Amino acid sequence: GKVACLASARSAAQKTSLLGHFGLLFKVLALKLLPQRLTRRRPRSRPTVLEFRRDVGTVGLGVVQVSEDTLVGLRDIAAGMLSGGAGGSKTSHSFRSTGGLNGAFPSTMSWHWATDPQSLELFQPAAHQVMESLGADFELVAASFVIADGGCRSEEAKFHLDFGPPSIPQHVAATALAPLYPREFPKKSGNLEYKPWDDKGSVAVHLYRAGEAAVFDGKLSHRTQPFAKEAFEPRSSSGETSPLRGLRVLVSLSFARIPEGAPWRQGIASVLKGYNAPLPQSLSGASGAAPA
Repeated sequence: GKVACLASARSAAQKTSLLGHFGLLFKVLALKLLPQRLTRRRPRSRPTVLEFRRDVGTVGLGVVQVSEDTLVGLRDIAAGMLSGGAGGSKTSHSFRSTGGLNGAFPSTMSWHWATDPQSLELFQPAAHQVMESLGADFELVAASFVIADGGCRSEEAKFHLDFGPPSIPQHVAATALAPLYPREFPKKSGNLEYKPWDDKGSVAVHLYRAGEAAVFDGKLSHRTQPFAKEAFEPRSSSGETSPLRGLRVLVSLSFARIPEGAPWRQGIASVLKGYNAPLPQSLSGASGAAPA
């Protein structure tokens, strides 16, 4: 009887010990994995500038509101540009069209850069709304319409940095992207994929929404979410005749902090030259850099 009792007690102790080991292992894994996933900041439109800046500083990306009137105005300018004149009529505003940039984009995507101060001024209302959150020490250094006429396969959309040169640190350059057309984007096609700073190894998706701009640091790795051409084709019942019909159109705003003497000024200039974007007057003295 005593032997049986001892054997039973030993078996129970072994089970308890095994459960304890499993419990300890679970706790270790939970400490390593769960807090990171559960506490990772998920950028969204915030009620305060401080919360927006925490998103950008922690994740690398934040979201700001841009007025519908401002975006409708830019959409009309994009439509006018494609039909032969900014705003729907011939004007002095000019845009320079460039194809896919540095191998990170498909040939179906093109950038239409504002080429002079008057054209850049068209983007200032949207830029001012972004800078209210980003900071008054930033300035708009380039602006373009990003137009896709066709699909974007996964192998064509490569993760990249908008301001990659090592001389450019974090928190001195940023890009803002906002959807212009169509007003509502597909949920799983043509949005923005990025690698959040606070969740190494993962890929998050920012869904483009009307009235919102994704604002991300120049050192945040990101890419266009792959999409099929059909994702942006209009419904057959649509009677729309806009020049933008069937296209995917974003407005892209490039910002930088470029005080006199900043060691990254030449790096910013080289990025813009590499994009075939014109240099703003504030960077005219840094134009000797080779494209990076």
